[in-house]
Amino acid sequence: MDSHSEIESYRPPRPSSGEVRRTMMVWFGLACGVLAIGAGMFYVLTREPQKSEGSVEVTPQRANHTGVSVVQPGSGDRNGKGGEVIKPSPWRPDGAFFAQPSRDLRRAPSVSILEFPKLNGCDAIWGAMGRDARGHLWFGVSQRGDGSAVLVEYDPHHDKFTPRGDVVTALEQAGLDHPGVSQIKIHSRIVQARDGHLYFTSMDEMGENAKTNALSKWGSHLWRLRMPDMTWEHLGAAPEGLIALSSGSGNKLYALGYWGHVVYQYDIAAETWRSVRIGSEGGHISRNFFSDQRDHVYVSRFTLNNGGKTGRAWLVELDASLKTVAETPLEHYGDKPDGHGIVGFQPMLDHSIVFITAEGYLYRVYPNVLGSMAADVKPIGYMHPHGRQYIPSLFSPAGDQFVMGCSHTRGGIEWVVYDLDTGASSAHRLYFAYPDGRPTIRHLLYGSVARDAAGHFYLCGIDQQNYHPVVLRLEAP
Repeated sequence: MDSHSEIESYRPPRPSSGEVRRTMMVWFGLACGVLAIGAGMFYVLTREPQKSEGSVEVTPQRANHTGVSVVQPGSGDRNGKGGEVIKPSPWRPDGAFFAQPSRDLRRAPSVSILEFPKLNGCDAIWGAMGRDARGHLWFGVSQRGDGSAVLVEYDPHHDKFTPRGDVVTALEQAGLDHPGVSQIKIHSRIVQARDGHLYFTSMDEMGENAKTNALSKWGSHLWRLRMPDMTWEHLGAAPEGLIALSSGSGNKLYALGYWGHVVYQYDIAAETWRSVRIGSEGGHISRNFFSDQRDHVYVSRFTLNNGGKTGRAWLVELDASLKTVAETPLEHYGDKPDGHGIVGFQPMLDHSIVFITAEGYLYRVYPNVLGSMAADVKPIGYMHPHGRQYIPSLFSPAGDQFVMGCSHTRGGIEWVVYDLDTGASSAHRLYFAYPDGRPTIRHLLYGSVARDAAGHFYLCGIDQQNYHPVVLRLEAP
């Protein structure tokens, strides 16, 4: 018999049923191991870098200064009308807070006008809001002319506003005051970092000029409010107007200065302070910028064309060393130098960030969780069903499908809801009234992200009829 016929006639012995079962168990175990390793890697790469759910990580050397308590996940709070229990999300360093979504997003929320205290010379809250881990709201209240901005705490449970100091007094206590010194605005968000303390910036406008890029006489300051004793601590000063503040990780702070969109970075642990100039021409100032959990920061660059009458914008992504990672054209940013740029943003449950421009156009940023690679910036569409509209606020009930905000229209104030899954949007009149019947048509309302422990949204601004700060609490139907 030749070799060929030997090969053809050979038949391997059939394995026993026990051998088949053992082989199948080996392969099943290997598959389970691969899946477990993959799931573990996914968790490490995407998890929120904090000690445990429902707690603020406190650095050991400052543990005795914090004592900040938080709403524990699953503890919940009633929605104010005896409805179902809202299950709050854990504290996040970007300030985002998620609860159960509204059952009926086709209706506008109910609005409560909060009785804000009269503070000497204070007339507006220019979107300067924040939320601490207890669910208390914080507001930076600004003045006109010269004077001092005031920091105010709001306890939703007791419906109580409490002033927590003013900027000029804090400068005096720090030995940094000068005759005639003025700090009329706290324009930035109030941010709670991973150490449990609150951070914000103050600024002045005396002598500044958009045409010549002249800076204000008194510049700006970065502050820390130490919790729980509520003491102010001066961290640094800048010649530019520090109009916005952001922290995606809770470890580093980013401040946006004008003119020229200068990004300042403050490393909380190292106590270091550095900056880089992004560039913004024609006196353009974006009212907002933002950062992600990797400490990448996103800020607009605006350049002039057409003889200086119009311009174009890019979203510039910087890494934690302030090096440029990517630049993405923003076709729906607005082309006028006096436009407000990015006017609202909302971090989402998956750590992406939705933001809105002064034209009312939505974009979504998907950070790359695998390392220092550039984020993916996706255009979404106009938020308002009628297209271009000024919507200087942004919220999301559950951080997934819906975003919503307040628009200023000629006919009044509207609540706009956008479905990120389908692209459908709707607008509803936002009704609220004062007991004395004074008009609300001249209200300007701002604010993003801020919610209390019951999941209510907050808007702030100015009543231009009486030049008085306004705070509204919105309760979903």
